[in-house]
Amino acid sequence: STSEGEGAFGELTGSERREHVGQPVVSRGGTGGFDEIRAPPPGRYLGPMSPPEYILEESLSTQALWHSTAGRRPQQPEDEREAIEKMYAQNFAKSEMTLEEVSDDENPNKKQCCRPTVEDPVRVIHRGKSPFGHQVTKSFQCPHCTNMSAMMVHIPKFQIVERNGDVHAEYLVVVGLGHVTFGVWRRFSQFQRLAEKIMSSGNKDDEEDQYRMSKFSWQCLRRRKRLFRCLDKDYLALKCFLLERFLHDLLFECDSPSVITDYLGVAIDTAGVW
Repeated sequence: STSEGEGAFGELTGSERREHVGQPVVSRGGTGGFDEIRAPPPGRYLGPMSPPEYILEESLSTQALWHSTAGRRPQQPEDEREAIEKMYAQNFAKSEMTLEEVSDDENPNKKQCCRPTVEDPVRVIHRGKSPFGHQVTKSFQCPHCTNMSAMMVHIPKFQIVERNGDVHAEYLVVVGLGHVTFGVWRRFSQFQRLAEKIMSSGNKDDEEDQYRMSKFSWQCLRRRKRLFRCLDKDYLALKCFLLERFLHDLLFECDSPSVITDYLGVAIDTAGVW
């Protein structure tokens, strides 16, 4: 028989598909709280851009700099971007330069940028994407101004890093608060502290428990968790998906985004400062 942990993958075979991330909400999901996200019509201006993936992987100070500079520029239309990329490709083909593809593991520039320094003694050993993840959003009412604002949660990547001689895994938590999207790397222990607070609330046998599905998702993760630290890439990809599922259920069941933001340290104040 299929275990509860393995049954989690059954949700991935449904008819619901999400095409792009960071796009506006156009319809309401049927599960009572999640908004379905789909791609907009081509060439439509969407206002402020969402940060690219390589920006979300950087520090919060770097992301704040991007939001205050490049993030304020209008989004380039797709047809204009394709024309410029085609022109660049033609100019490159006419030049005498040669382009050799170098994998991340063999790229000397990649090794140099990931070399530990005194200020940031971190070396990235491996970085991978979650093949199962997707983002969800939920709208909350502000307790101060009564306006509605959406929160988005997504865990698209994981990485294996060496920090001060300790090798461990981290997970990229991408959070959207209103019009601001940013990412932070978090370890499993930080998710565990959040889960312990949720698991200790209410009665686990009570069907009216507010966090019933969140507790079930965490139990599924615990059943698939190894007893000792494991840095296998396939295992980390599965763990990344299960952590994201836990956050999705918690986002659906919580009354305030602070339940997630306070414990993961991803909140911003009303002035937009991290």
